[in-house]
Amino acid sequence: MKIIKVCPGYYPAIVRVEDHVRSISERLAREHRLALFATDPSGELPKEESINGVLVRRLKNFSPSGAYHVSFEILRELRP
Repeated sequence: MKIIKVCPGYYPAIVRVEDHVRSISERLAREHRLALFATDPSGELPKEESINGVLVRRLKNFSPSGAYHVSFEILRELRP
């Protein structure tokens, strides 16, 4: 099965949500093809990498005051 997940951030960010998403994603990746779209406000992380079987794609986002994340690039990637 192919699975796509979207979350505001991913490892190496160690915050409760990101840590939880990482744990679930790595377990799913053992038996399925999993791609994860995340944002990288710093722009310092790799744009694409594989972490423990999870394909992670980091895209630009807009995050005023860090309150919420908006990524038009993710919307473009998810369009059929």
